[in-house]
Amino acid sequence: MSQRDDILDVIATYAQAVDDHDVERVVACFTVDGRIDFEGGRSSGTGHDGIRAAFEAAFSATPALQEPAASTHLMGNTLVRVDGDCATAETQCVAFLASTATGAVTTRGIRYSDQMVLTGDGWRIAHRIHRSLWSTEAPGAVH
Repeated sequence: MSQRDDILDVIATYAQAVDDHDVERVVACFTVDGRIDFEGGRSSGTGHDGIRAAFEAAFSATPALQEPAASTHLMGNTLVRVDGDCATAETQCVAFLASTATGAVTTRGIRYSDQMVLTGDGWRIAHRIHRSLWSTEAPGAVH
């Protein structure tokens, strides 16, 4: 696989891990000192422990993500630029969040801006900025 393919694999793994509520697999997408910033710093996390805490809080405190819930993150239009052992990636995402608690499906447009580094374990996210660009809601539920 090419370096670009390896980077796209990390981005897809992150999306599937979020959809599975698999916090440890989300954390594994990041460097040990990695950082994620949500919406201007809200619920940000630094390092594996901070990222773990941010996702545990999101999965338990956000009504659209509380169990029973299901999400589907569709990642696309990813622009990757590799420069040696560093890379940047810009990914568009449409996320569908179905929640029994809210009785709705929230659809969000998201942009992920990533700084990535090649580690001994492969490409990892060193810094991710998560921007929610738009959202809409419709009646729906988890099946």
